[in-house]
Amino acid sequence: MLFPVAPALADSADSRCTKAAGVIDSAQQRPLTGELEAARRAVALCDAFETELFLARVQAARQEWPEAHGAYLHARALAGGDPKMLSQVDLELALLAADKGPRCEAVAAFDAAAQALAERQQAVPDWFTNRRLAVEAQWTAAGLPAREIACALDARREQSKVMQTPHSSTRLFCSEVALDIPVNFATDSSALDASASHQVDELAQALAHEAKEQDQIRVDGHADERGSEQLNQPLSEQRAAHVAAALANRLHLPDQRFQAKGHGSKEPKYTEHTEEAYRLNRRVEITLIPPECRSS
Repeated sequence: MLFPVAPALADSADSRCTKAAGVIDSAQQRPLTGELEAARRAVALCDAFETELFLARVQAARQEWPEAHGAYLHARALAGGDPKMLSQVDLELALLAADKGPRCEAVAAFDAAAQALAERQQAVPDWFTNRRLAVEAQWTAAGLPAREIACALDARREQSKVMQTPHSSTRLFCSEVALDIPVNFATDSSALDASASHQVDELAQALAHEAKEQDQIRVDGHADERGSEQLNQPLSEQRAAHVAAALANRLHLPDQRFQAKGHGSKEPKYTEHTEEAYRLNRRVEITLIPPECRSS
């Protein structure tokens, strides 16, 4: 799928970049015919954000996944801290991950992009949220085995490094790793039933490999928006506390390594009024916090 070149490149005073814009424009007049050669010529003429982004999109359309990923990262480096450009790349990187799979990496990419937009105080587009919900719903439909949780945590760790730039509000060299895990409790209950207990078992197995010796483990509990906040707030607190206690027991770790907090229904991940959205909003967020990320 080809996209229009940004006006900033087309209007550039630099003659080589103006030629590159012409190459891209010509390629778009005859899509799917020599577009890769045109993209490479444009980059050779003018290695700028717009030409690298065009190359990344062409390679993604051709399912050249590693090459497209590399071009997107190069475009991100050329964005120069521009929030709009960074967000454009981050959103498309998530789509690239969703197209190429596996789902654990795609979910991690969607979460990383959404977090980056939130840090820049930018709205997440509806189309992105809808695609994110569909990917996450498929990923979690049958519960999450430890290997899938570990895969997503590892992918989030790698993506957090990519997202950190000198222009980001995120502290450099500080990589908190967060992942949402839907845990199905019975209605109005914080007790770990068989289903919830099994999910916590799988989570513990993943954390045994992914949590480093000095990491703090934060458990944030969330409820869906049904019911009153007077009920949801204490319920989310109790659920987070029970999950944290169960993890401490299964991992044979001291309680001091864990933090538990409930957020009620104040922070829904999805605003759709569907059973799938409600299920994904009833979740615990697990965050691994290394020593360098803690407040002094």
